[in-house]
Amino acid sequence: MKHDGTVNSEYFLVVDGDGRSLASTMAGACAGCVSGTGDGSVETIKCIHGKRKRGLHKSGNGTVFLCSSDDRLVASTRIFRRRLEDLSYLIEVSVRIRAAIYDEISQESRRILHNLTTHNAKCLQDIYELLPQQLASSPPKTFVQEAQRVVAARPRDAAQALLSIAKHASAIKTEFAVFKRLQDVKPPTDLQRHEIHKVVLNVFYLFFSDFTNRQIWVNVEKCAKVFRFDYESVFVSLYHVIENASKYACADTHLDVSFRFTDDFFFVDFSMISMEIKAEERILIFEEGISGHYAKSSNSAGSGLGLPLVRRIMKLNGGDIVLHPPKDTSKPYSSGNCNYCSNTFSLILPIR
Repeated sequence: MKHDGTVNSEYFLVVDGDGRSLASTMAGACAGCVSGTGDGSVETIKCIHGKRKRGLHKSGNGTVFLCSSDDRLVASTRIFRRRLEDLSYLIEVSVRIRAAIYDEISQESRRILHNLTTHNAKCLQDIYELLPQQLASSPPKTFVQEAQRVVAARPRDAAQALLSIAKHASAIKTEFAVFKRLQDVKPPTDLQRHEIHKVVLNVFYLFFSDFTNRQIWVNVEKCAKVFRFDYESVFVSLYHVIENASKYACADTHLDVSFRFTDDFFFVDFSMISMEIKAEERILIFEEGISGHYAKSSNSAGSGLGLPLVRRIMKLNGGDIVLHPPKDTSKPYSSGNCNYCSNTFSLILPIR
């Protein structure tokens, strides 16, 4: 707070253990008064502001200085010390709040740094599977000539690499979109009309080789419905759900995508045979940092951030993501070290 020249009945300064000011109503002329007050002392003084009482209290958390002309505080050292203790509590509260904010920001920063680093490394891997890494430090002319030769000799591999790079570039874009969306607690207002079927296919195309390599047959139901929604939010959510399906669905099975509608909401359903999600995990997988038992045991678990992010983004848009109870009550079947069963996820958004 800046001092405007008027005389306050109370001036105080609260500083944390690192010397950073947490709260202050101090006038500039009072700086010398702070430095001239000993730790633990409480004394009555006369200054340019009149008769006042001042005191200073230090602790492991920080320092509090108080100077007041309030009649009750000037008359009673006991009441003054109580007021000083009340201000000292601000340090503890402020430190806790700041630590919580720091942890939240750090968590978001670690998430985006981890994901961006991963996607960047995969882009480079796609390039270096075609071209030797040392070629990157060669003159541009040499690089272009060698790249032309490789593309001409291995056109399919080059096309697959470009598709993979496009997928990871889109993933990097979604990371920035997620970061932007989660910084703004208000729901997106720039809603445009989109054909939901086309948006779903746009994301699936990025994972074409992933599903093809594992012989997972994707069937997307035809739908000509057009709705108003935030494209980035839906794209990001679809990206994470489809990426999970590409990793956790059982090889040589089907993934069916269908659409449902009510008066108020539309649903995008993803039905598949995928890694069994144990009963106790079905709620927990929407918590940050949680991966299913079989995802971890098969070493295919990610950072446990995808589904929690989807839920946060969907709720920001007035929707949600849910995992339905298994329709097939028969026992899960095993393949390798994993159990697989029928799972259906639904993305839900309001109709606008």
